[in-house]
Amino acid sequence: MSSTLKQHNTPPSRKGRRRSPDSTQRLITLAQTVAAEPDTADLSATEERLIALVLRLVTQGSDRKIWQALTTLESRHAHKAADCVTFWAEDAASTIELLMMPDASVDAEHAATPPDPVPGEATAFLVPVIFFTPPGTSLPLTVPLGHTLDALAHSFRQHGLLGAEPSLVLFPGLYRLADLPDTWSERRRWLQILCAHVTRQTANPIPLASPDPEAEPEEAPATTLRLRFLVGAVLRAGGEDSTTPAGPLWDTETPLFASDAAQVAALTAWQHTVTALLERTMKTVSVWPGFPDLWSEALDAGVDWWNHVVVESAFTTYCAQRGVAPDAVLADIRWNADASAWQGAFLTMADTGPSWFWVGWGDPADQRDALLEALRSLGIRRIALDEQGCEG
Repeated sequence: MSSTLKQHNTPPSRKGRRRSPDSTQRLITLAQTVAAEPDTADLSATEERLIALVLRLVTQGSDRKIWQALTTLESRHAHKAADCVTFWAEDAASTIELLMMPDASVDAEHAATPPDPVPGEATAFLVPVIFFTPPGTSLPLTVPLGHTLDALAHSFRQHGLLGAEPSLVLFPGLYRLADLPDTWSERRRWLQILCAHVTRQTANPIPLASPDPEAEPEEAPATTLRLRFLVGAVLRAGGEDSTTPAGPLWDTETPLFASDAAQVAALTAWQHTVTALLERTMKTVSVWPGFPDLWSEALDAGVDWWNHVVVESAFTTYCAQRGVAPDAVLADIRWNADASAWQGAFLTMADTGPSWFWVGWGDPADQRDALLEALRSLGIRRIALDEQGCEG
């Protein structure tokens, strides 16, 4: 044992020790410093340190520390600093660096002499899909492997949503909202699993989709509508230094379409292709795909779209089955504390229809306002609102 170590056989006094700030406090300090800096095209040294710290916390699974920092920043009304932390946490969860073949493609096999791998980047995305099924019909948990899954991946390039050089891969699962990771670290782990399978590295099993929970008899009509998500990644050699466009959905700096109208036309054509591919393998199911987008954007858009479809479907079905005029229907809305969501049902003097939920997160008051706006857009003016138990 060295003399230096021998000198410290007895613990030194805490007095005089300088305690370094924990990760949460460092995150708060860095974020506030970055928020106070003038906006520039390049990242400052402070923001680079912030990015590295957020990435480390997400990689370690320390989302709780990031949320603690965000809570503190919001309580101080440091909204710009909080937005900065959230942005880089989203980036760490949805983007990873990896080694890949320059011509990696879901459509190509290994060449006779494969080139050396180069640094690359993978970005996660989602596609919300609504399925309409007859009562009692189960929905498959996966897209059929082989031609259907390959054709779905190829459809992005077919309709110009993907650049010429990047590649795109999809998990086969049709995931419920409850299946998707709800932390940044878990989302990053999913992306790592997907990329490990693409690069043929040893990987954890692909996450499985789960079946719908068994519905109560009185809720059976609502089971004919189902929201699912396709999970995928865009892989691009060169990563953020690449000069080739990933595509208009993933790289806003280098759009492939000359106009927004052209992009909408391409997205609509892509939707028709996806619908045909899935309905060909699911004979009794009607498919309504939403637009693909980066993870958080697609998740929010998909849930909002789902909410509107559920409310409109429940309303039109109630009116049609009972032969009542829309203006004779009352929307009964109340806060369900167990589900932490707004629960609704349509009723008349005669009876009450099946209940439904407005799915969401964030401020319950904001969710309430969005629900009320959706009801009014359907021409519903008679609304009973019970906010008991809601803290929003």
